[in-house]
This record gives sequence, C-alpha cells and structure tokens, in this order.
Amino acid sequence: MSFWARIIKAGPKWLGVSDLIPDNAIPIEVLYDWTDQDNKPSIWQVNDPEKDLCRIAVAMQKGKQPSALTFLFVEQSVFGQSRIKPVRRPGKSLDNDLNINRHYEVRVATLYEAIALVRIFSAGAQRTVRASEMSEQFAESIRFGHISLKDINAEMCKWLINNEKLTAIPQPSG
Repeated sequence: MSFWARIIKAGPKWLGVSDLIPDNAIPIEVLYDWTDQDNKPSIWQVNDPEKDLCRIAVAMQKGKQPSALTFLFVEQSVFGQSRIKPVRRPGKSLDNDLNINRHYEVRVATLYEAIALVRIFSAGAQRTVRASEMSEQFAESIRFGHISLKDINAEMCKWLINNEKLTAIPQPSG
C-alpha cells in the first residue's frame, strides 16, 4: 500500500481537524502548513511509513543536529477522489534518490485548494520522527550513498561522529 506524506509545522493544531469542521473553523496554522514560497508544497511518496518517514526526516536535516519532524500521511487512493493531482518534481533534500523518485508537488493557488488538502490529510495518520530515531538512518543513508558527506554541514558531521555514526579518519600527512 502506498501513501502520501507531508511534513507539517503545526502538529498539535491538526488535532480535531476533520471533514466535519466548517471551512471557516480550520485553524490558520493548519492552512499555513500548505503554503510554500512557490505555492507548490511538497509531498513524498511513502511505501512503508515507519522506515520511509525516518529516511525523509533525515534527508530534510540541514541544521547543526537532527531535529524532530512531524508528518501527516494518507493512502494514495484518497487523492483519486479529488481534483488535486500530485506531480513528480525533483526535491531539494539531502537524499538525491528521494528527490528524484519520491518527491511530488501539488499546486495550491487558492484557499479552496488548501482547504481541500487539509481535508484530505486530516483523515490520515500523524507521526513524529524524533531526532533520537534518526542517527542510525543517517548512517545507513550515507553508507548506501543516498546522502553525500559533502552535502552535510560540518556541525552535523560532528554530531554524527559524537553519536558514533561516523568515524573521523585523519588525512595522511606528507
């Protein structure tokens, strides 16, 4: 079974949002979760929510150390009942394979479209991937070449070394 997943920022505000809530009662923070700079928010194709969401969370880490990310995910079939059609577009995460094969965009140019997406995703499940869950996935993504060390900032590399997921090898002298 395949799912669509979206990173959300207003996690607790999504509680209680359902298809029964009137359009004018949807919290603004929830609608804001669907606004991106280019009005084309990203969603990710997910086959196994437990494993894939952790990999996506790792791919989105561009800070000094991992931070928790919350996702909403719904079965892909739910989109078949709406006018909104995800389009595969390259993403901008640390994981090039995910960017090419699992990243999609949806056009959200109107309030109606944002409300429609809220209604679709409010029927789904929510999962937070904690920073503590990411260290092993980070190491695996590097080991399998999904993430290149050159794309990770120095502070994140230090974090991975301190958490024994990377080993620093001194450069040969001479």
